[in-house]
Amino acid sequence: MEFKIKIQCSTGNCLWAHVNPIGLTGVDRIRQEVGAILPLDRIAPKCTSLVSSEVNIEIKEKVARDSNLFDFSNKIEIKVPEEFLNSFVIEVVKVDKNPETGEILHACIETVLDTQAVIKWWEAEGFPTVVS
Repeated sequence: MEFKIKIQCSTGNCLWAHVNPIGLTGVDRIRQEVGAILPLDRIAPKCTSLVSSEVNIEIKEKVARDSNLFDFSNKIEIKVPEEFLNSFVIEVVKVDKNPETGEILHACIETVLDTQAVIKWWEAEGFPTVVS
């Protein structure tokens, strides 16, 4: 069984993060993190953008118990303002490899939601179900 928080925005998107095209700094970061001098044709100028009106995050049983919100359900909703989750977005290097040879086929810098940071914030704020 999983415990989840569903973060939802009543108007607009609770998460909107646009990915800017990378320059030489991004190319250098990708090459450093993969530990290889990748040719430019294997480095994407940008990856996906994040846009969502709701986000589901799995939490541990201890967090569910500490919140006192999961007595009768394994999923609760948290209402947040538009673009609230943008401050929890981080950039990571994403690498696609050939499963047989391990050769790097493609790499880019991708924006992702730092779900652990969201959970830590939620705990520190006292497990709110409505954020204004």
